[in-house]
Amino acid sequence: MLTKKVYIPIGVCLLLLLAIGFLALRSDVPDGPVKIYKATQPAETSETQTETATSDTAQGGHSHADRTFHVEPHRKATPQNKEETPQEKFDREMLEKMAQKDQKIAALKAEIEAIKARDAERTEYLSQITEKGKEFAANFQDVLAMTPDQYLALSETQQEDFLLRCVEYDLFVEDMQGIIHSMPQWVIDELNDLRPGEVDEFLNLPLLHELYGRL
Repeated sequence: MLTKKVYIPIGVCLLLLLAIGFLALRSDVPDGPVKIYKATQPAETSETQTETATSDTAQGGHSHADRTFHVEPHRKATPQNKEETPQEKFDREMLEKMAQKDQKIAALKAEIEAIKARDAERTEYLSQITEKGKEFAANFQDVLAMTPDQYLALSETQQEDFLLRCVEYDLFVEDMQGIIHSMPQWVIDELNDLRPGEVDEFLNLPLLHELYGRL
């Protein structure tokens, strides 16, 4: 009798354990059917589509991934105007002022160089005229002092010698007048201001060889 009472609780415990284990196994099983996914391969591109895209691109346009094609280039998106910060405004104004200052300095340098070149050109012409004037005064005073009556009173040999001097004189005068004619007008104007009448005097010197040769 005692043995039966012991087996009954043990049997109940075993049944409970089996029931709990069965329920635990049932919770791991998924409710719906199991889906099996197969790996897909990329669709093969036909040779016709490849040739069309290539020919279209060769015409100057371009194609997109969705196989659309157009010739016009894409326009870049215009950035929206953003408000300038005080620091950015200050930097911009400083750069503009520096650029203006550099331009003024460059213009001033160019003006100074032009003045230097002008002064050098003036000095060169003045130097030539001054040297010619000194040479003229030193070498041809005897020719200028001769008068037609004095010339006629000379012997034939003296007249020939004087005519040779006249040839030298005429060549010198023509050379000096050629220098004056090659001067820019502003140099001639300044020469007239510095030495009034001197340029006209040189230009109006007569050629003497032909004059005395007719006597």
